Amino acid sequence: MNTFKKVLFPKSNIPKVKNLYLSTVIGNVFNHGEGIRIQRNSKVSFNSYFNSFYESYWNKYCELGKVYFTLRAAGSGRVMFYRDTTDNGCYEIFSKEFSSSNIDNEIDFELFFNDTFHDEGRIFFDIEANEQDILIKAIEFKSSIPAKQRLSIGICTFNREDMLLDNLESVLALSKRFKNLSQVFVVNQGDEFKNPNLNEFFKNNLNLFKLISQGNLGGTGGFTRTLLEASKANISDYHLLMDDDVLIDADVIENAFGFASYSKNTIAVGGQMLDLLRPSMLNEYGCTVSNDGYISPIFSNIDVSNYPELARFNKVTKIDYNAWWFCMVPTKSIAEIKLPAPIFIRGDDQEYGMRLKKFGVETVGLPGIALWHEPFYIKVGGWQTYYDFRNRMILSASDSDMKSEKIDKLFLKVFRLLLVHDYQSVKLILEAVKDFSKGIDLFKENTVDIHDRVVKISKKYAPKSVNVSFNPQSDEQANKKWNKTERRVNFAKQIALLSSVNNSKKEVKHLWDRHVKPENVQCSPYVKSNGIQSYHYLYEPDKKVFKELLKEIVEAQLSYAYTIKLNKWKKIDSIKSFEYWSEIYE
Repeated sequence: MNTFKKVLFPKSNIPKVKNLYLSTVIGNVFNHGEGIRIQRNSKVSFNSYFNSFYESYWNKYCELGKVYFTLRAAGSGRVMFYRDTTDNGCYEIFSKEFSSSNIDNEIDFELFFNDTFHDEGRIFFDIEANEQDILIKAIEFKSSIPAKQRLSIGICTFNREDMLLDNLESVLALSKRFKNLSQVFVVNQGDEFKNPNLNEFFKNNLNLFKLISQGNLGGTGGFTRTLLEASKANISDYHLLMDDDVLIDADVIENAFGFASYSKNTIAVGGQMLDLLRPSMLNEYGCTVSNDGYISPIFSNIDVSNYPELARFNKVTKIDYNAWWFCMVPTKSIAEIKLPAPIFIRGDDQEYGMRLKKFGVETVGLPGIALWHEPFYIKVGGWQTYYDFRNRMILSASDSDMKSEKIDKLFLKVFRLLLVHDYQSVKLILEAVKDFSKGIDLFKENTVDIHDRVVKISKKYAPKSVNVSFNPQSDEQANKKWNKTERRVNFAKQIALLSSVNNSKKEVKHLWDRHVKPENVQCSPYVKSNGIQSYHYLYEPDKKVFKELLKEIVEAQLSYAYTIKLNKWKKIDSIKSFEYWSEIYE
Protein backbone atom coordinates (compact mmCIF):
# COMPACT_ATOMS: atom_id res chain seq x y z
CA MET A 1 0.00 0.00 0.00
CA ASN A 2 1.16 3.54 -0.75
CA THR A 3 0.43 6.63 1.34
CA PHE A 4 -1.24 9.42 -0.62
CA LYS A 5 -2.43 11.66 2.23
CA LYS A 6 -1.05 12.18 5.72
CA VAL A 7 -3.14 13.59 8.53
CA LEU A 8 -1.34 16.62 9.97
CA PHE A 9 -1.03 17.32 13.69
CA PRO A 10 -0.97 20.85 15.14
CA LYS A 11 2.34 22.40 16.15
CA SER A 12 0.72 25.43 17.78
CA ASN A 13 -1.59 25.76 20.77
CA ILE A 14 -3.24 28.94 19.48
CA PRO A 15 -6.89 27.83 19.40
CA LYS A 16 -7.70 29.11 15.91
CA VAL A 17 -4.53 27.55 14.47
CA LYS A 18 -5.16 24.26 16.29
CA ASN A 19 -8.66 24.17 14.80
CA LEU A 20 -7.14 24.09 11.33
CA TYR A 21 -6.07 20.53 12.23
CA LEU A 22 -8.49 19.18 14.85
CA SER A 23 -10.92 20.14 17.60
CA THR A 24 -12.01 18.65 20.90
CA VAL A 25 -15.64 17.50 21.05
CA ILE A 26 -15.45 16.05 24.58
CA GLY A 27 -12.53 15.91 27.00
CA ASN A 28 -8.94 16.75 26.06
CA VAL A 29 -6.29 16.17 23.42
CA PHE A 30 -2.59 16.99 23.84
CA ASN A 31 0.49 17.11 21.65
CA HIS A 32 2.64 14.04 22.25
CA GLY A 33 6.00 13.94 20.49
CA GLU A 34 5.27 14.13 16.76
CA GLY A 35 1.71 12.93 17.36
CA ILE A 36 -1.13 13.43 19.84
CA ARG A 37 -2.59 11.94 23.02
CA ILE A 38 -6.36 11.66 23.32
CA GLN A 39 -7.37 11.51 26.95
CA ARG A 40 -9.60 8.61 28.01
CA ASN A 41 -13.34 9.09 27.38
CA SER A 42 -12.52 12.02 25.07
CA LYS A 43 -13.61 12.59 21.50
CA VAL A 44 -11.57 14.48 18.93
CA SER A 45 -12.81 15.66 15.53
CA PHE A 46 -10.65 16.02 12.42
CA ASN A 47 -13.42 18.02 10.76
CA SER A 48 -10.88 20.61 9.70
CA TYR A 49 -9.29 22.47 6.81
CA PHE A 50 -6.01 20.54 6.74
CA ASN A 51 -7.35 17.07 7.55
CA SER A 52 -10.60 16.71 5.65
CA PHE A 53 -10.57 14.27 2.75
CA TYR A 54 -11.97 16.40 -0.09
CA GLU A 55 -13.83 13.58 -1.77
CA SER A 56 -15.25 15.55 -4.70
CA TYR A 57 -11.72 16.61 -5.73
CA TRP A 58 -10.20 13.14 -5.39
CA ASN A 59 -13.10 11.51 -7.27
CA LYS A 60 -12.95 13.99 -10.13
CA TYR A 61 -9.21 14.07 -10.68
CA CYS A 62 -7.70 10.85 -9.27
CA GLU A 63 -7.81 7.07 -9.56
CA LEU A 64 -7.00 5.55 -6.16
CA GLY A 65 -8.11 1.94 -6.37
CA LYS A 66 -8.93 0.56 -2.93
CA VAL A 67 -8.51 3.13 -0.15
CA TYR A 68 -7.28 2.24 3.33
CA PHE A 69 -7.19 4.15 6.61
CA THR A 70 -4.07 3.50 8.71
CA LEU A 71 -3.55 4.30 12.39
CA ARG A 72 -0.28 3.91 14.24
CA ALA A 73 -1.62 4.11 17.77
CA ALA A 74 -1.63 2.56 21.23
CA GLY A 75 -5.00 2.32 22.96
CA SER A 76 -8.56 1.42 22.06
CA GLY A 77 -11.48 3.39 20.75
CA ARG A 78 -13.66 4.06 17.76
CA VAL A 79 -13.17 6.04 14.55
CA MET A 80 -16.28 7.47 12.89
CA PHE A 81 -16.45 8.74 9.31
CA TYR A 82 -18.82 11.45 8.11
CA ARG A 83 -19.67 13.02 4.78
CA ASP A 84 -20.60 16.71 4.54
CA THR A 85 -22.47 17.53 1.34
CA THR A 86 -24.04 20.56 -0.27
CA ASP A 87 -27.34 18.87 -1.10
CA ASN A 88 -27.83 16.23 1.61
CA GLY A 89 -26.28 17.78 4.69
CA CYS A 90 -23.83 16.02 7.00
CA TYR A 91 -24.26 12.37 7.95
CA GLU A 92 -22.29 9.42 9.34
CA ILE A 93 -21.02 6.90 6.75
CA PHE A 94 -19.67 4.17 9.03
CA SER A 95 -17.57 3.60 12.16
CA LYS A 96 -14.94 1.10 13.22
CA GLU A 97 -13.56 0.00 16.58
CA PHE A 98 -9.82 -0.50 17.03
CA SER A 99 -7.40 -1.69 19.69
CA SER A 100 -3.59 -1.79 19.83
CA SER A 101 -0.98 -2.17 22.56
CA ASN A 102 2.00 -0.99 20.46
CA ILE A 103 2.20 2.50 18.98
CA ASP A 104 4.38 1.23 16.12
CA ASN A 105 1.79 -1.32 15.00
CA GLU A 106 -0.33 -0.34 12.02
CA ILE A 107 -4.10 -0.65 12.25
CA ASP A 108 -5.45 -0.82 8.69
CA PHE A 109 -8.96 -1.06 7.39
CA GLU A 110 -10.50 -0.51 4.00
CA LEU A 111 -12.73 2.52 3.54
CA PHE A 112 -16.11 2.13 1.85
CA PHE A 113 -17.66 5.48 0.98
CA ASN A 114 -20.27 4.20 -1.50
CA ASP A 115 -24.01 4.43 -0.89
CA THR A 116 -27.07 3.03 -2.65
CA PHE A 117 -27.44 6.52 -4.11
CA HIS A 118 -24.39 8.37 -5.40
CA ASP A 119 -23.27 11.20 -3.18
CA GLU A 120 -19.99 12.99 -2.60
CA GLY A 121 -18.66 15.98 -0.74
CA ARG A 122 -16.10 16.30 2.04
CA ILE A 123 -15.16 13.35 4.27
CA PHE A 124 -13.93 13.81 7.83
CA PHE A 125 -13.53 11.56 10.86
CA ASP A 126 -13.72 11.66 14.66
CA ILE A 127 -11.80 9.46 17.10
CA GLU A 128 -13.30 8.50 20.45
CA ALA A 129 -11.18 7.03 23.26
CA ASN A 130 -12.42 4.29 25.58
CA GLU A 131 -11.35 3.91 29.22
CA GLN A 132 -7.67 4.58 28.54
CA ASP A 133 -5.69 7.27 26.75
CA ILE A 134 -4.90 6.78 23.07
CA LEU A 135 -1.42 7.68 21.83
CA ILE A 136 -1.39 8.36 18.10
CA LYS A 137 1.87 8.50 16.17
CA ALA A 138 0.48 8.77 12.62
CA ILE A 139 -2.73 8.64 10.61
CA GLU A 140 -2.59 8.06 6.85
CA PHE A 141 -4.79 7.38 3.85
CA LYS A 142 -3.33 4.73 1.57
CA SER A 143 -4.00 3.33 -1.89
CA SER A 144 -3.69 -0.21 -3.20
CA ILE A 145 -2.02 1.23 -6.33
CA PRO A 146 1.73 1.91 -6.08
CA ALA A 147 3.05 5.35 -7.03
CA LYS A 148 6.51 5.59 -8.58
CA GLN A 149 6.69 9.26 -9.54
CA ARG A 150 9.47 11.56 -8.39
CA LEU A 151 9.45 15.19 -7.23
CA SER A 152 11.92 18.05 -7.58
CA ILE A 153 11.60 21.42 -5.86
CA GLY A 154 12.66 24.88 -7.06
CA ILE A 155 13.13 27.74 -4.59
CA CYS A 156 14.12 31.28 -5.60
CA THR A 157 15.70 33.36 -2.82
CA PHE A 158 16.84 36.94 -2.33
CA ASN A 159 18.40 37.94 1.00
CA ARG A 160 16.04 36.01 3.28
CA GLU A 161 18.58 33.70 4.83
CA ASP A 162 16.85 32.81 8.12
CA MET A 163 13.49 31.91 6.57
CA LEU A 164 15.24 30.06 3.74
CA LEU A 165 17.22 27.95 6.20
CA ASP A 166 14.09 27.10 8.20
CA ASN A 167 12.34 25.88 5.06
CA LEU A 168 15.34 23.95 3.78
CA GLU A 169 15.67 22.16 7.12
CA SER A 170 11.97 21.24 6.94
CA VAL A 171 12.44 19.87 3.43
CA LEU A 172 15.52 17.93 4.53
CA ALA A 173 13.55 16.34 7.38
CA LEU A 174 10.79 15.49 4.90
CA SER A 175 13.28 13.78 2.59
CA LYS A 176 14.15 11.26 5.34
CA ARG A 177 10.62 9.84 5.21
CA PHE A 178 9.57 10.85 1.68
CA LYS A 179 11.79 8.92 -0.72
CA ASN A 180 10.20 10.33 -3.89
CA LEU A 181 12.08 13.63 -3.50
CA SER A 182 14.95 13.61 -6.00
CA GLN A 183 16.44 17.13 -6.03
CA VAL A 184 15.98 20.62 -4.58
CA PHE A 185 17.25 23.53 -6.70
CA VAL A 186 17.91 26.73 -4.74
CA VAL A 187 18.60 29.79 -6.89
CA ASN A 188 20.24 32.60 -4.93
CA GLN A 189 19.89 36.00 -6.60
CA GLY A 190 20.97 38.04 -3.60
CA ASP A 191 24.20 38.55 -1.71
CA GLU A 192 26.52 35.69 -0.88
CA PHE A 193 25.17 33.91 2.18
CA LYS A 194 26.45 35.36 5.44
CA ASN A 195 24.75 32.88 7.75
CA PRO A 196 27.38 30.21 8.54
CA ASN A 197 24.63 27.68 9.30
CA LEU A 198 23.19 28.15 5.82
CA ASN A 199 26.56 27.67 4.17
CA GLU A 200 27.17 24.59 6.30
CA PHE A 201 23.76 23.24 5.33
CA PHE A 202 24.60 23.24 1.62
CA LYS A 203 28.05 21.83 2.27
CA ASN A 204 26.57 18.87 4.17
CA ASN A 205 23.69 18.14 1.78
CA LEU A 206 25.19 18.37 -1.71
CA ASN A 207 23.43 15.27 -3.00
CA LEU A 208 19.92 16.58 -2.48
CA PHE A 209 20.31 20.38 -2.52
CA LYS A 210 21.84 22.13 -5.52
CA LEU A 211 22.74 25.79 -4.95
CA ILE A 212 22.85 28.03 -8.03
CA SER A 213 24.05 31.62 -7.67
CA GLN A 214 23.20 34.20 -10.35
CA GLY A 215 22.49 37.90 -10.79
CA ASN A 216 19.12 39.30 -9.80
CA LEU A 217 16.78 38.41 -12.65
CA GLY A 218 13.68 38.79 -10.52
CA GLY A 219 11.39 36.02 -9.38
CA THR A 220 10.82 35.12 -13.03
CA GLY A 221 14.52 34.57 -13.68
CA GLY A 222 14.95 32.59 -10.48
CA PHE A 223 12.00 30.25 -10.89
CA THR A 224 12.65 29.85 -14.60
CA ARG A 225 16.17 28.65 -13.79
CA THR A 226 14.72 25.87 -11.64
CA LEU A 227 12.25 24.93 -14.41
CA LEU A 228 15.09 24.73 -16.91
CA GLU A 229 17.34 22.72 -14.57
CA ALA A 230 14.59 20.26 -13.63
CA SER A 231 13.61 19.72 -17.26
CA LYS A 232 17.20 19.19 -18.45
CA ALA A 233 18.10 16.87 -15.57
CA ASN A 234 15.11 14.58 -16.23
CA ILE A 235 14.98 13.56 -12.57
CA SER A 236 11.34 14.22 -11.69
CA ASP A 237 7.76 13.83 -12.82
CA TYR A 238 6.62 16.94 -10.94
CA HIS A 239 8.44 20.14 -10.06
CA LEU A 240 7.32 22.28 -7.12
CA LEU A 241 7.85 26.04 -7.33
CA MET A 242 7.92 27.48 -3.81
CA ASP A 243 8.75 30.85 -2.22
CA ASP A 244 11.61 31.17 0.26
CA ASP A 245 9.70 33.31 2.78
CA VAL A 246 6.81 31.02 3.66
CA LEU A 247 5.90 29.05 6.76
CA ILE A 248 4.93 25.52 5.80
CA ASP A 249 4.33 22.10 7.30
CA ALA A 250 6.52 20.05 4.94
CA ASP A 251 4.06 17.13 4.98
CA VAL A 252 1.81 19.37 2.86
CA ILE A 253 4.35 18.87 0.06
CA GLU A 254 3.93 15.10 0.28
CA ASN A 255 0.12 15.42 0.31
CA ALA A 256 0.16 17.63 -2.79
CA PHE A 257 2.46 15.14 -4.50
CA GLY A 258 0.08 12.32 -3.55
CA PHE A 259 -2.77 14.09 -5.31
CA ALA A 260 -0.66 14.74 -8.43
CA SER A 261 0.68 11.17 -8.48
CA TYR A 262 -2.76 9.57 -8.61
CA SER A 263 -4.27 12.00 -11.11
CA LYS A 264 -6.07 10.47 -14.09
CA ASN A 265 -4.71 13.16 -16.41
CA THR A 266 -1.71 15.46 -16.28
CA ILE A 267 -2.46 18.32 -13.86
CA ALA A 268 -0.71 21.03 -11.86
CA VAL A 269 -1.48 21.28 -8.14
CA GLY A 270 -1.78 24.65 -6.42
CA GLY A 271 -1.41 25.47 -2.75
CA GLN A 272 -3.48 28.09 -0.97
CA MET A 273 -2.14 31.12 0.88
CA LEU A 274 -2.95 31.55 4.55
CA ASP A 275 -2.38 34.90 6.27
CA LEU A 276 0.83 34.90 8.31
CA LEU A 277 -0.56 37.68 10.56
CA ARG A 278 -4.01 36.11 10.94
CA PRO A 279 -3.09 32.42 10.72
CA SER A 280 -6.59 30.98 10.36
CA MET A 281 -7.55 33.29 7.49
CA LEU A 282 -7.42 32.06 3.90
CA ASN A 283 -6.13 34.91 1.73
CA GLU A 284 -6.26 33.19 -1.63
CA TYR A 285 -7.49 29.80 -2.82
CA GLY A 286 -6.51 30.45 -6.43
CA CYS A 287 -7.46 32.89 -9.17
CA THR A 288 -9.49 33.25 -12.30
CA VAL A 289 -8.37 35.53 -15.13
CA SER A 290 -10.63 37.76 -17.21
CA ASN A 291 -10.21 37.97 -20.99
CA ASP A 292 -8.34 41.27 -20.59
CA GLY A 293 -5.88 39.89 -18.02
CA TYR A 294 -7.37 40.97 -14.69
CA ILE A 295 -7.21 38.44 -11.89
CA SER A 296 -9.96 37.65 -9.41
CA PRO A 297 -8.88 35.83 -6.23
CA ILE A 298 -11.24 33.08 -5.05
CA PHE A 299 -12.26 32.64 -1.41
CA SER A 300 -10.41 35.61 0.06
CA ASN A 301 -10.54 36.55 3.73
CA ILE A 302 -12.22 33.31 4.84
CA ASP A 303 -11.69 31.95 8.37
CA VAL A 304 -11.06 28.27 7.62
CA SER A 305 -10.74 27.40 11.32
CA ASN A 306 -14.51 27.86 11.40
CA TYR A 307 -15.73 24.48 10.14
CA PRO A 308 -19.03 25.70 8.57
CA GLU A 309 -16.84 27.66 6.12
CA LEU A 310 -15.46 24.34 4.84
CA ALA A 311 -18.80 23.63 3.14
CA ARG A 312 -17.59 25.79 0.25
CA PHE A 313 -15.10 22.97 -0.51
CA ASN A 314 -17.76 20.25 -0.72
CA LYS A 315 -17.79 20.73 -4.48
CA VAL A 316 -14.89 21.40 -6.82
CA THR A 317 -14.13 25.06 -7.49
CA LYS A 318 -12.02 25.60 -10.61
CA ILE A 319 -9.18 28.07 -10.95
CA ASP A 320 -7.18 29.38 -13.92
CA TYR A 321 -3.81 29.46 -12.19
CA ASN A 322 -2.07 29.31 -8.82
CA ALA A 323 0.63 31.67 -7.59
CA TRP A 324 4.16 30.33 -7.33
CA TRP A 325 4.37 30.52 -3.56
CA PHE A 326 3.35 26.84 -4.02
CA CYS A 327 2.61 25.36 -7.41
CA MET A 328 3.50 21.82 -8.51
CA VAL A 329 3.79 21.51 -12.30
CA PRO A 330 4.35 18.39 -14.45
CA THR A 331 8.02 18.36 -15.44
CA LYS A 332 7.39 16.94 -18.90
CA SER A 333 5.20 19.93 -19.71
CA ILE A 334 8.12 22.34 -19.26
CA ALA A 335 9.78 21.18 -22.49
CA GLU A 336 6.42 21.08 -24.27
CA ILE A 337 5.25 24.61 -23.47
CA LYS A 338 8.68 26.23 -23.04
CA LEU A 339 9.63 28.71 -20.31
CA PRO A 340 8.20 32.01 -19.03
CA ALA A 341 8.92 35.29 -20.82
CA PRO A 342 11.65 37.40 -19.09
CA ILE A 343 9.24 39.76 -17.35
CA PHE A 344 11.35 39.95 -14.14
CA ILE A 345 8.55 39.74 -11.59
CA ARG A 346 4.74 39.70 -11.20
CA GLY A 347 2.50 37.84 -13.60
CA ASP A 348 4.89 35.06 -14.64
CA ASP A 349 2.86 32.52 -12.65
CA GLN A 350 -0.37 33.87 -14.15
CA GLU A 351 0.85 33.66 -17.75
CA TYR A 352 2.43 30.21 -17.26
CA GLY A 353 -0.71 28.84 -15.62
CA MET A 354 -2.83 30.11 -18.51
CA ARG A 355 -0.39 28.54 -20.97
CA LEU A 356 -0.54 25.20 -19.16
CA LYS A 357 -4.33 25.38 -19.37
CA LYS A 358 -4.18 26.05 -23.10
CA PHE A 359 -2.03 22.92 -23.51
CA GLY A 360 -4.56 20.82 -21.61
CA VAL A 361 -2.92 20.90 -18.17
CA GLU A 362 -5.46 22.07 -15.59
CA THR A 363 -4.26 23.67 -12.36
CA VAL A 364 -6.22 22.24 -9.42
CA GLY A 365 -6.46 24.14 -6.15
CA LEU A 366 -6.72 21.32 -3.60
CA PRO A 367 -8.14 22.49 -0.24
CA GLY A 368 -5.85 21.71 2.67
CA ILE A 369 -2.71 22.21 0.59
CA ALA A 370 -1.60 25.51 2.06
CA LEU A 371 1.16 27.57 3.64
CA TRP A 372 1.45 30.86 5.48
CA HIS A 373 2.73 33.94 3.65
CA GLU A 374 3.00 37.62 4.47
CA PRO A 375 -0.31 39.19 3.36
CA PHE A 376 -0.54 41.63 0.46
CA TYR A 377 -2.30 44.31 2.50
CA ILE A 378 0.67 44.91 4.80
CA LYS A 379 2.40 47.12 2.21
CA VAL A 380 1.24 49.87 -0.09
CA GLY A 381 1.98 49.42 -3.80
CA GLY A 382 5.29 50.83 -5.05
CA TRP A 383 7.46 49.83 -8.01
CA GLN A 384 5.42 46.62 -8.28
CA THR A 385 2.65 48.70 -9.89
CA TYR A 386 4.79 49.05 -13.02
CA TYR A 387 5.10 45.27 -13.39
CA ASP A 388 1.46 44.60 -12.56
CA PHE A 389 0.25 46.85 -15.37
CA ARG A 390 3.01 46.19 -17.91
CA ASN A 391 2.87 42.43 -17.59
CA ARG A 392 -0.92 42.34 -17.71
CA MET A 393 -0.79 44.38 -20.93
CA ILE A 394 1.81 41.98 -22.35
CA LEU A 395 -0.24 38.91 -21.39
CA SER A 396 -3.49 40.14 -22.89
CA ALA A 397 -1.79 41.44 -26.07
CA SER A 398 0.23 38.26 -26.71
CA ASP A 399 -2.42 35.63 -25.93
CA SER A 400 -4.68 34.90 -28.91
CA ASP A 401 -7.51 33.89 -26.56
CA MET A 402 -7.48 37.25 -24.77
CA LYS A 403 -8.16 40.87 -25.63
CA SER A 404 -6.22 43.96 -24.63
CA GLU A 405 -7.91 46.14 -22.06
CA LYS A 406 -10.06 48.83 -23.62
CA ILE A 407 -8.32 52.18 -23.64
CA ASP A 408 -11.10 54.01 -21.78
CA LYS A 409 -11.20 51.37 -19.02
CA LEU A 410 -7.42 51.47 -18.52
CA PHE A 411 -7.07 55.23 -18.49
CA LEU A 412 -10.13 55.77 -16.28
CA LYS A 413 -8.04 54.01 -13.60
CA VAL A 414 -5.12 56.32 -14.37
CA PHE A 415 -7.27 59.45 -14.12
CA ARG A 416 -8.71 58.28 -10.80
CA LEU A 417 -5.19 57.85 -9.43
CA LEU A 418 -4.18 61.27 -10.73
CA LEU A 419 -7.13 62.93 -9.00
CA VAL A 420 -6.16 61.38 -5.65
CA HIS A 421 -2.54 62.63 -6.00
CA ASP A 422 -1.11 59.12 -6.34
CA TYR A 423 1.57 60.40 -8.68
CA GLN A 424 3.79 57.42 -7.98
CA SER A 425 1.25 54.95 -9.38
CA VAL A 426 0.36 57.20 -12.31
CA LYS A 427 3.98 57.66 -13.36
CA LEU A 428 4.70 53.94 -13.01
CA ILE A 429 1.68 53.02 -15.15
CA LEU A 430 2.73 55.54 -17.79
CA GLU A 431 6.22 54.02 -17.75
CA ALA A 432 4.59 50.61 -18.16
CA VAL A 433 2.67 51.82 -21.21
CA LYS A 434 5.84 53.34 -22.67
CA ASP A 435 7.73 50.05 -22.29
CA PHE A 436 4.77 48.01 -23.50
CA SER A 437 4.82 50.08 -26.71
CA LYS A 438 8.33 48.78 -27.48
CA GLY A 439 7.07 45.23 -28.09
CA ILE A 440 9.55 42.39 -27.55
CA ASP A 441 12.37 44.84 -28.34
CA LEU A 442 11.89 45.94 -24.73
CA PHE A 443 13.87 42.90 -23.61
CA LYS A 444 16.93 43.91 -25.60
CA GLU A 445 17.40 46.18 -22.61
CA ASN A 446 18.84 44.40 -19.58
CA THR A 447 16.04 43.52 -17.16
CA VAL A 448 18.16 44.72 -14.23
CA ASP A 449 18.56 48.13 -15.92
CA ILE A 450 14.80 48.28 -16.47
CA HIS A 451 14.22 47.47 -12.82
CA ASP A 452 16.70 50.12 -11.64
CA ARG A 453 14.95 52.71 -13.80
CA VAL A 454 11.55 51.74 -12.37
CA VAL A 455 12.79 51.85 -8.78
CA LYS A 456 14.16 55.38 -9.32
CA ILE A 457 10.78 56.54 -10.62
CA SER A 458 9.03 54.92 -7.68
CA LYS A 459 11.28 56.72 -5.18
CA LYS A 460 11.00 60.09 -6.93
CA TYR A 461 7.20 60.13 -6.85
CA ALA A 462 6.65 58.25 -3.58
CA PRO A 463 4.25 59.67 -0.97
CA LYS A 464 5.68 60.73 2.38
CA SER A 465 5.64 58.34 5.31
CA VAL A 466 4.30 60.24 8.35
CA ASN A 467 3.63 59.63 12.02
CA VAL A 468 0.09 60.69 12.85
CA SER A 469 -2.74 59.93 15.18
CA PHE A 470 -4.96 58.39 12.54
CA ASN A 471 -8.60 59.52 12.64
CA PRO A 472 -10.25 58.27 9.43
CA GLN A 473 -13.64 58.97 7.97
CA SER A 474 -16.32 56.42 8.79
CA ASP A 475 -17.82 54.13 6.18
CA GLU A 476 -20.99 56.23 6.21
CA GLN A 477 -19.02 59.41 5.48
CA ALA A 478 -16.88 57.82 2.79
CA ASN A 479 -19.37 55.71 0.85
CA LYS A 480 -20.05 58.31 -1.83
CA LYS A 481 -20.22 57.10 -5.41
CA TRP A 482 -20.71 59.17 -8.54
CA ASN A 483 -22.83 57.93 -11.39
CA LYS A 484 -21.47 58.21 -14.94
CA THR A 485 -22.77 61.75 -15.51
CA GLU A 486 -21.62 62.99 -12.11
CA ARG A 487 -18.22 61.46 -12.72
CA ARG A 488 -17.72 63.32 -16.00
CA VAL A 489 -18.76 66.64 -14.48
CA ASN A 490 -16.73 66.23 -11.30
CA PHE A 491 -13.65 64.91 -13.09
CA ALA A 492 -13.66 68.04 -15.24
CA LYS A 493 -14.08 70.28 -12.17
CA GLN A 494 -11.29 68.57 -10.26
CA ILE A 495 -8.91 68.58 -13.22
CA ALA A 496 -9.48 72.33 -13.56
CA LEU A 497 -8.94 72.92 -9.83
CA LEU A 498 -5.82 70.78 -9.56
CA SER A 499 -4.33 72.39 -12.69
CA SER A 500 -4.83 75.97 -11.57
CA VAL A 501 -5.14 76.19 -7.79
CA ASN A 502 -2.71 75.34 -5.00
CA ASN A 503 -4.71 72.82 -2.95
CA SER A 504 -1.87 71.68 -0.70
CA LYS A 505 -2.90 74.07 2.10
CA LYS A 506 -6.32 72.47 2.54
CA GLU A 507 -7.07 70.51 5.69
CA VAL A 508 -5.48 67.05 5.59
CA LYS A 509 -8.03 64.24 5.54
CA HIS A 510 -7.51 60.76 6.97
CA LEU A 511 -8.77 57.89 4.80
CA TRP A 512 -8.69 54.12 4.88
CA ASP A 513 -7.16 52.69 1.72
CA ARG A 514 -10.58 51.36 0.62
CA HIS A 515 -12.01 54.89 0.79
CA VAL A 516 -9.38 56.60 -1.36
CA LYS A 517 -11.23 57.86 -4.44
CA PRO A 518 -11.92 61.26 -6.00
CA GLU A 519 -15.37 61.37 -4.41
CA ASN A 520 -13.78 61.46 -0.93
CA VAL A 521 -10.46 63.20 -1.56
CA GLN A 522 -12.02 66.26 -3.21
CA CYS A 523 -8.63 67.76 -4.21
CA SER A 524 -7.44 67.80 -0.57
CA PRO A 525 -4.23 66.33 0.84
CA TYR A 526 -4.83 63.16 2.84
CA VAL A 527 -3.15 60.45 4.90
CA LYS A 528 -3.87 56.87 3.85
CA SER A 529 -3.56 53.71 5.94
CA ASN A 530 -4.69 50.09 5.89
CA GLY A 531 -6.75 48.08 8.38
CA ILE A 532 -3.80 47.15 10.59
CA GLN A 533 -2.17 50.59 10.16
CA SER A 534 1.16 49.13 9.05
CA TYR A 535 1.82 52.39 7.21
CA HIS A 536 0.65 56.04 7.09
CA TYR A 537 1.35 57.86 3.84
CA LEU A 538 0.68 61.50 3.04
CA TYR A 539 -0.56 62.30 -0.47
CA GLU A 540 -0.43 65.98 -1.41
CA PRO A 541 -1.64 67.78 -4.54
CA ASP A 542 1.15 69.29 -6.64
CA LYS A 543 0.01 71.58 -9.45
CA LYS A 544 3.22 71.27 -11.48
CA VAL A 545 3.45 67.48 -11.28
CA PHE A 546 -0.27 67.17 -11.99
CA LYS A 547 -0.01 69.15 -15.25
CA GLU A 548 3.08 67.21 -16.37
CA LEU A 549 1.38 63.87 -15.80
CA LEU A 550 -1.86 65.04 -17.43
CA LYS A 551 0.07 65.77 -20.61
CA GLU A 552 1.84 62.39 -20.45
CA ILE A 553 -1.50 60.59 -20.07
CA VAL A 554 -2.73 62.00 -23.38
CA GLU A 555 0.46 60.83 -25.10
CA ALA A 556 0.27 57.40 -23.46
CA GLN A 557 -3.28 56.84 -24.70
CA LEU A 558 -2.13 57.27 -28.30
CA SER A 559 0.91 55.03 -27.74
CA TYR A 560 -1.18 52.27 -26.16
CA ALA A 561 -3.72 52.24 -28.99
CA TYR A 562 -0.97 52.22 -31.64
CA THR A 563 0.86 49.30 -30.01
CA ILE A 564 -2.28 47.16 -29.93
CA LYS A 565 -3.07 48.00 -33.54
CA LEU A 566 0.41 46.90 -34.70
CA ASN A 567 0.29 43.73 -32.55
CA LYS A 568 3.88 44.28 -31.38
CA TRP A 569 3.82 41.33 -28.98
CA LYS A 570 2.90 38.59 -31.48
CA LYS A 571 6.49 37.22 -31.53
CA ILE A 572 6.78 36.79 -27.76
CA ASP A 573 7.29 33.01 -28.07
CA SER A 574 10.79 33.68 -29.37
CA ILE A 575 11.86 34.84 -25.89
CA LYS A 576 10.43 31.82 -24.04
CA SER A 577 12.80 29.19 -25.44
CA PHE A 578 15.42 27.16 -23.59
CA GLU A 579 18.05 28.64 -25.89
CA TYR A 580 17.06 32.22 -25.10
CA TRP A 581 17.19 31.66 -21.35
CA SER A 582 20.40 29.62 -21.51
CA GLU A 583 22.14 32.61 -23.09
CA ILE A 584 20.91 34.84 -20.27
CA TYR A 585 22.25 32.45 -17.63
CA GLU A 586 25.70 32.05 -19.24
